[in-house]
Amino acid sequence: MKNDYSQEQLLDAVRHNIVTFSDFITSLQDGVADPRLIMYIDRLLMNIYLRHLEGKTVSRSQACKLIPADHLDTCKKYVAEAERLGFVAFQNDPKDGRRKNVIPTQGLIDYVEARARATLDTASAILQHKPVQAGVGSLHR
Repeated sequence: MKNDYSQEQLLDAVRHNIVTFSDFITSLQDGVADPRLIMYIDRLLMNIYLRHLEGKTVSRSQACKLIPADHLDTCKKYVAEAERLGFVAFQNDPKDGRRKNVIPTQGLIDYVEARARATLDTASAILQHKPVQAGVGSLHR
């Protein structure tokens, strides 16, 4: 059962916390230099994804504010770790040469949208009393 969903439907699924990263958090633990990143990655990545698709930019300092750590250096380290893992990339801000914007990689965008489609497919199957298909895929880094 494959449904086509509009970009707005996919965004709504993410905005309403239907889509999460909980299924790959465990797999990250071996490749993450600081395991505390695991506590913050979901909020960081979802906000970067949403703002990017809404046409808004997120600066590196704004991304750091999405991580509730005590020290700015720790926040910067987590944003850098998200880049190292291939979830986000840094891009020069066209209006301010000193500023770096944080954007989601295509892999992250594809993953979130696949999760949203699978979640909406599951909800649709349940509502229509059809068999629910398992499997959503994984985030390719």
